[in-house]
Amino acid sequence: GSACEVSSFGAHVRSWTVAGGDEQLFVSSAALPPPKALRGGVPICWPQFAARGQGEKHGFARTSANWKVAAVSRSPVPAARYELVGDATTQAYLGSPFRVAYTISLPSATELKLEVLVENRGDAPFEFTTALHTYLRVSDVRSITVEGLSGLEYEDTAAPCNEAGHHPLLVEAAQSVKVRGEVDRIYHHVPEKLAVVDGKRIVTATTLGFTDAVLWNVGQEKATTLPDLAPGEWKQYVCLEAAVIKEPAVVQPGTTWAGSVAYELHTVDATGGKGTCTVS
Repeated sequence: GSACEVSSFGAHVRSWTVAGGDEQLFVSSAALPPPKALRGGVPICWPQFAARGQGEKHGFARTSANWKVAAVSRSPVPAARYELVGDATTQAYLGSPFRVAYTISLPSATELKLEVLVENRGDAPFEFTTALHTYLRVSDVRSITVEGLSGLEYEDTAAPCNEAGHHPLLVEAAQSVKVRGEVDRIYHHVPEKLAVVDGKRIVTATTLGFTDAVLWNVGQEKATTLPDLAPGEWKQYVCLEAAVIKEPAVVQPGTTWAGSVAYELHTVDATGGKGTCTVS
């Protein structure tokens, strides 16, 4: 059946294989050990995306050692739930006590589902930006297309900022988006379903609650600046990330925010029974 591996450090999904054993996520062979964030898999960028805030780049969740395994189940589907509860340092950043529940499940032999629940346990509202920074494995990023982005506004964060300090805002003209060199874009108000087409292999991403999507590949020129990416490995992945960036999520006291993304492979034999979810 299908399988996934999750590390308690950062609640990081490190592997997702479908029935037959084919790996669907990319992890660099030069990835660095903790406390560095793993280059690949699914890093959780929360409560800040990139450098858009006063905290550390991509937030503290992806490099936190405070995630705890809250539940593991095999029925009705294999699943594991991790929880991160605010401590003095992290609560100070948000200005409020909080809890993040992150559920990883395998609804079918060809599907990986990721669900995020953010609870405000304090007396004041807080806001955050976030992305599930999924590295999808591809045969060659130069030959794939990404479907579902045509006509959408996007921020081209690979382009220089203007005099006001903002990256260009553009509209996607391509029906099928191709990756040629470095691409770093935040698409706004995306549809619920996007797809990566890699030859006969298609991976769809179906979201709820996430309003934006990030498309990223470092490109050949900048790849050498990443010490945790081996030579040539830039060709082996594309990041298609479920995100909330343009308009931060606001969580009122005593309430929750929820978002989910389901990745599904559409070209392999879906037989093989239930999967397994390994936690560490």
